[in-house]
Amino acid sequence: GHVPEHKMVEIDPSESSQFVSALLLVGPLFPQGLTLTLTDRPASRPYIDMTMSVLQRAGITTSVSPNRRVYRVAPLTSLPSVVHSNISIERDWSSAAYIYAAAALLPHHRMRMQGLSLTGSCQGDKVAAEIFDRLGVVTREVRSPYRKDIRSITVEGSGTHENAIDYNFIDCPDLMPPVLVTCAALGVKARLKGVKNLSIKECDRLQVLSQELGKMGCRVSRTENEIRIFPGTNSRTLKQKDIQIDVHNDHRMAMSFGILTLLHPGIEILNPASVTKSFPGFWEQMKLIQDYQTL
Repeated sequence: GHVPEHKMVEIDPSESSQFVSALLLVGPLFPQGLTLTLTDRPASRPYIDMTMSVLQRAGITTSVSPNRRVYRVAPLTSLPSVVHSNISIERDWSSAAYIYAAAALLPHHRMRMQGLSLTGSCQGDKVAAEIFDRLGVVTREVRSPYRKDIRSITVEGSGTHENAIDYNFIDCPDLMPPVLVTCAALGVKARLKGVKNLSIKECDRLQVLSQELGKMGCRVSRTENEIRIFPGTNSRTLKQKDIQIDVHNDHRMAMSFGILTLLHPGIEILNPASVTKSFPGFWEQMKLIQDYQTL
């Protein structure tokens, strides 16, 4: 059929930034490009910024209106006829959050993660370093002796942390589950906001977190856009004997509760293979950390 010369699309991005990213990525395939207007405040805005950054690195001309509601991407036809470029992809800060959680639960063990940078990253979830700093994890950047750029970071739990955490996860919802479970394990009182969209992920994550932490004796309350925990005084107050955790086939639930197996090997994660969606080597990493701990 006939394709209009220029695509002008309106979208409500308040449920998920993924709809916006998908449209922006196909925008250059339209003969005259794409103009995309957001009708509301987007969820997880940093992911939209990251998508625009990737398009720019690929040579696509983009622009954003001052109020960040109108996004334009130029068509591929505006590119030179031959473009050869190798683009190196950053490692995933969202997955790194689980290593941060492990560092918080097992202090004084330094762990190194390749391919991550605090200063050179366009990922919104790099705020994991800032959040877990409040839970006692120190991040250091490691520079390559041969290059100017930073090639890796190390994380290490200090063994001390704040007693209460209050944070808004509207721009980094994937970080909320590992942060909440870490707080529960450390006995940190938590009030985590901006979490409404977690109910429409692979499962209702707010419900699953409430239910499974409740099994372990952690008092949880939630409203539409906020979840709070009132844990005991330390990690030993989490009941861990013969508990099965139902992660509802959700990779982020499996990894968040999987961190607890470092402290409490008696915990069984049902359907542990669900981690393969985003972190296939997760359980091998947990084993390495566990072995490292016992050295």
